[in-house]
Amino acid sequence: MTALQETGPSVPSSDKSTVRVAVVFGGRSGEHTISCATAAGVLSAIDRDRYEVLPVGITPEGQWLLVEDDPGRPRAQRQPPAR
Repeated sequence: MTALQETGPSVPSSDKSTVRVAVVFGGRSGEHTISCATAAGVLSAIDRDRYEVLPVGITPEGQWLLVEDDPGRPRAQRQPPAR
């Protein structure tokens, strides 16, 4: 996971004809887990030939993260510091 910069990530588009879609999920609500589960459904169903997907998670603490594009496991949790 990568914390988003103030100006946002620079993600090159692989094809100018595809539309870039951000799937934003998680958040500070009590519905955090439900939001992540719903995002998993969206990420697994979206047509990857038509859309370039940017999964953006929001941790329960409110930190926005550009997360790994894994349709089966959208997570919006802060990574523990390396030891």
